Amino acid sequence: MSEWVAYTYAFGHYLPLAERALKSFARFHPEIPIFFFTPDSFSLSLKNLITRKVSTYDISQECINAGKLLNKEFKNIIYFDADTLIASRFEEVLSEKESVLMLSLSEEHKRAKTVDERLDGNRFPNRGFFAIHELDFFEEYGKEFERRLNIDKEWADNDALALMQFKFPFFFLEERFQVYYNERGRKFWQEKGKVRLENGELVCEDGRKLRILHWAGGWKRGEKFRLKKEHKLSPEIVEFLGFLE
Repeated sequence: MSEWVAYTYAFGHYLPLAERALKSFARFHPEIPIFFFTPDSFSLSLKNLITRKVSTYDISQECINAGKLLNKEFKNIIYFDADTLIASRFEEVLSEKESVLMLSLSEEHKRAKTVDERLDGNRFPNRGFFAIHELDFFEEYGKEFERRLNIDKEWADNDALALMQFKFPFFFLEERFQVYYNERGRKFWQEKGKVRLENGELVCEDGRKLRILHWAGGWKRGEKFRLKKEHKLSPEIVEFLGFLE
């Protein structure tokens, strides 16, 4: 059995994106089992989700519940958002043996209020990607999420994940390695000529490897993703990724 397991969660217009995210993950990690959770896996109504008649609380709660189910049997879990495209193997994550929690830094929470100004803004994780090495991690994450709902419901899931840094040994991937696992790399792949293909990996203009293309569009917008109109990647890179529309 694989030491690792991976999963994502999707609903409504994210469903076809999730299929692409899963295929791209499997391409670089064929030995790791992948689980795909949808509202049908739990109690939410897919119809209600498509018409956006539920809150971000419902979505976040079910995503955490999915993690709890896996955490009963798997100690090592990778989570990635449905609106991601995996661009290479997660070497840094798969080789880690010590830290419980591996996070990716966010650029989208600098307006912060509370949680110590969202851990000084620049050190606040985005839940678009994280990896763990710990049984019962999601039990603690779920408990903290429930507590945060009474303080700031909109950001309860991200706040709870941020506070896990004080309960488990952790590190930020971007700080320890020259990589991008989240939306901080978007400023490169959305600009022409700022990403190159080198030895089977995508490398940004600043020398950091691009592990994930992450859009983080936000489920409230209800926008269908159109990568062709957004990316400035070379034809060579588009062919290498293989899953762009």
